[in-house]
Amino acid sequence: MFKMLSALDSVARLEDRQLWEQRYREALVRVSDGRAEADFRPRSGTMQGDGPSAELFLEPYHPQLDKWAQATAINDPRIFLVAKCVFLCGEAEQDLSLSSFADDVGRISLGTTPEDLRLSLEAANAGLDRHLWDIGLVQNVDKQEHVLFFGGKNSAGCLRSVYSASLLPGRTVPSARYLGAQVQYSGKIHTEIDKRLQIAKRNWAKMGPFLFRSFSSKRGKILVYVALVHSALVSGLEFQVLDAGKYQQLSSLVLKHGRKLMQGKACSKQVMPDATIKYISCTSKAVWRWLGLCPVDLELQIRRLVWYQQLAKDVQKHICVLMAIFGRLGCETCDTADAAGRILQTANPWAKQFLANIQCLQKIDAGQALLDLLGDRVLLVFTDFLPEFLAIDMSELRRTFDPICIPPPGWVEPESPIAAVESTSFFDIAGFGSTQKFRQRWLT
Repeated sequence: MFKMLSALDSVARLEDRQLWEQRYREALVRVSDGRAEADFRPRSGTMQGDGPSAELFLEPYHPQLDKWAQATAINDPRIFLVAKCVFLCGEAEQDLSLSSFADDVGRISLGTTPEDLRLSLEAANAGLDRHLWDIGLVQNVDKQEHVLFFGGKNSAGCLRSVYSASLLPGRTVPSARYLGAQVQYSGKIHTEIDKRLQIAKRNWAKMGPFLFRSFSSKRGKILVYVALVHSALVSGLEFQVLDAGKYQQLSSLVLKHGRKLMQGKACSKQVMPDATIKYISCTSKAVWRWLGLCPVDLELQIRRLVWYQQLAKDVQKHICVLMAIFGRLGCETCDTADAAGRILQTANPWAKQFLANIQCLQKIDAGQALLDLLGDRVLLVFTDFLPEFLAIDMSELRRTFDPICIPPPGWVEPESPIAAVESTSFFDIAGFGSTQKFRQRWLT
């Protein structure tokens, strides 16, 4: 519209401009695809960022995607990617090979050889193109990214042949990002952790001029620090299984820059008996308290439990996620959970992490009451004890790291020796006793 008005200013007379604008607003554009026609009025419909655009797009898109998934499952059965959990779905099975978010599609394929994998992907692409063509859409095959993993004999040769010959459509990459962390072919997370550390360091360098201004308040500094540095480290990591080393690596960076943010308050000055000054660094717990944060492992544990609460609100809507965590895939030889809702010793790391997080609820009163009801059948939080699980405020776990202790009546805080030394004068340290004695000795 604005381009048309600017064009009218340059080519049309002023008295004709209102007439052109009126004709433009009342005009209709007829669009035809060879089978049907539709009339659209200018400035009607939705753009990419409009609120209802997602629902209008998914209404014709998802049915075609479901048809493609059913046809692909019939033509190319993937028994190894079907999960089964007796506790959640009884004897029903759930196909976990396909996921979709907006117009992005993720699919897991199986093949015995690189050539077999290529034929499977070409057949899947042909089927998707056929179903999308019915609603006037076409996929961009060049934007596809494939993360491969070959196991067994000659796995390195198979991987080399795919990369050298550009065998698969699109691009074959060692890692890719899809709905979360960086996915690597080996399943490791160190690439994502390294990238987050780099982003946090870069954000810290950007916010330096703001942090070290004298008029910047403590609350404003901490708010910016949490938004740019802390969030860059922990956001979205609650879905991953990390070891103690990764947690320590993330927490160390938060503490390192947090001490700099305190601007000298991270250490205290102590004067020794021999009049020498010694600087003592405050504890890491004091830095966490000053920032109003908790260690990364506890923070992710809280966010993970909140995420499970969101899943528990509508189990049927999130059944694929729950089946992926607590179900048994066709390629697995042992169950993750039994029919009673217990997590077994042969469970996968995600299920064991869920069990450890649920057991940590014993640190708060509401969590201990829930654990007394659950016993060892922790999956009952999704069924029988759902209201009790949703009623727990997981943010209370932050208080377990830095609890508030109420002193008994009559308790008096002892005077800090460091404060007492700083309150005296230099002449007391030098052994003159007081300023008056120093004057008398100096005058005599």
